[in-house]
Amino acid sequence: MSNIVIRVENLSKQYRIGGPQARYKTIRESLTEAVQAPFRRLSSVVRGQSSTVSNETIWALKDVSFEVKRAEVVGIPSLRSGQALRQAQDRHWAQRGGEDAKGKGERGEG
Repeated sequence: MSNIVIRVENLSKQYRIGGPQARYKTIRESLTEAVQAPFRRLSSVVRGQSSTVSNETIWALKDVSFEVKRAEVVGIPSLRSGQALRQAQDRHWAQRGGEDAKGKGERGEG
């Protein structure tokens, strides 16, 4: 019997920076979109339209793998309601010449 109780391989999480924020969808809407997506992509390729997203993205996690063995303790840090994403956006803008970490400057907020 293996001592491994949790195994995660190649876990990635990506955030889109900028552009409109999508509303939350129902399960029905998500399933419908998932079924229609390949046909929409094929249609855009046939019409010669680009399928690339113009919004910039950042990786919160990229190809992370780990195992948790029996009797090991694991902690998962988290911030409430999007604070982590906002902090990542603030760091992103600060690195690109924003005035401060509050997001004032290039984004025109504040």
